[in-house]
Amino acid sequence: PLNFVEGFLRLHNEYRTIHGSPPLQIDDQLNEVAQEWAVSLLKRGVLEYKSDPEYGENIYLSLPRVLAHEIKPEDPLEDWYREGRYFKYGVEEVKGLEGVRHFTQLVWKDTKLIGLGLAKDIDEERAFFVCVYQPPGNVSGEFAENVLPVPQVNFSVRFQNDNSLESFDEYSIHEAVIFLDDSTRRFFRKFISDR
Repeated sequence: PLNFVEGFLRLHNEYRTIHGSPPLQIDDQLNEVAQEWAVSLLKRGVLEYKSDPEYGENIYLSLPRVLAHEIKPEDPLEDWYREGRYFKYGVEEVKGLEGVRHFTQLVWKDTKLIGLGLAKDIDEERAFFVCVYQPPGNVSGEFAENVLPVPQVNFSVRFQNDNSLESFDEYSIHEAVIFLDDSTRRFFRKFISDR
């Protein structure tokens, strides 16, 4: 669905912007590759990577709590981005890539194009969602220059409802950005890009 694609690309690019990565562009050929793989995963009922070195990949299987017909753009993105809390910035090689591979591909700076595929089985209440990327991310020896930390930002916010003061640092921003509404996320994106 077009609304899903537009919403996903917008949100995906917002996460990239926070890490200093340029926005991705949708590519029709990559959409075909992603859709074919999503359909294949649905037919076989397995969640596995295509493992084609030509593409980077992120895959997602909706859980029963997220019914296939209700999948939203933020569902896979929040799961993938949350892996960032385990990533060690500034290293060229990553041990234990399995635990962070979605996050690192999501924000990989040199990636330019994305293709999306979504295959749903309403009866089984599941959906397979596939993203393919070019150039691929997660390239050994290139993590430090392609997976950039959130810029160091320290600030305080005074909440109107109880006049309490809350301080934020880089780590809490990384964690909190997942839960921000659109206008607040835009504020952070502009705030960070203006620095």
